[in-house]
Amino acid sequence: MPLTLHAAIRLLSDHDLLSKVVRGTGLAQDIPDDPAADVRFSSITYDTRTVGDGSLLVRKGRFRPAYLDGLDERGLAAYVAETGYADHTDAPGLIVHDARKALSLLPSEFYGRPQDELTVIGITGTKGKTTTAYLTHAILNADDPALHAVATVTVPGHMEIATMPDTRTTAIVDYAHNYTSVASLLDFVDGRYGGTRPHVTLVTGAAGNKAIDRRQEIVEAAQHRIDRFVFTAEDTDTEPYEDICNDMMRHVTDPHVDAGIIVDRVEALTAAIGDARRHPERHDIVLVIGKGHERWIKDRNRHGPYEGDDAVVSRLLSEPLE
Repeated sequence: MPLTLHAAIRLLSDHDLLSKVVRGTGLAQDIPDDPAADVRFSSITYDTRTVGDGSLLVRKGRFRPAYLDGLDERGLAAYVAETGYADHTDAPGLIVHDARKALSLLPSEFYGRPQDELTVIGITGTKGKTTTAYLTHAILNADDPALHAVATVTVPGHMEIATMPDTRTTAIVDYAHNYTSVASLLDFVDGRYGGTRPHVTLVTGAAGNKAIDRRQEIVEAAQHRIDRFVFTAEDTDTEPYEDICNDMMRHVTDPHVDAGIIVDRVEALTAAIGDARRHPERHDIVLVIGKGHERWIKDRNRHGPYEGDDAVVSRLLSEPLE
């Protein structure tokens, strides 16, 4: 069904989002009989710069009403917002309780509900979501039987081991981020490398603005089993990286473990692996946890480019030792 003004009103009403329909300073009493209300919107947008003849504009987030000035002349057909803007436009306004929810419904209808033609697989849980997603992807895209795909798939960022035999340095990249996963990682290290009595460095951060208890969990899972912590940046919204690292530092109570902060993640990895390579007389294991193969890092609510823990480790192990 094409998305028209009438269709948009019905859709928002069916989802209990529509408060009222306005035109100018009053209720839009003429909408039911207006032939234009059965004309398909030419486009749907939340960016006033892209409004054209017949556009439906959804106002969301931070918004300056002055952005609406001049849109009538450009052909604005209607707008969706949580308040009316009669001082800035004569177009009909669909006033809703939640503009973000409206924005999730209206484009779907405008584009013909393409999700109805998709098979959607939902993955949820506390642990294993990323691994399950990769396994599912491999199964769905494999030419061989599904069980063969499960047996052979490699999951990026999980237990990726890189070695440099001439310096007896081993680096392991993993997504471990809480007590259970860190303890499991260290169990693996003990089982495979314990006989060499390795010097173990853990490069870690923790998420900002959420799951605060995980900071203490990571430290408690590791501090009696490793030789050194390097606390560094992970992902955060508004909480500064330094504050997160300092919070983790205060949970270090074992006097036999070294601990320090290097906020820049690449610099932290460089320092940890460089120190390991400068001690060929011992077996060094550098555990790098939290980011895996992710090619972004979040700071101040923005995702910025990041080389990826796996890529940084691979590069550092291949570079000449200064």
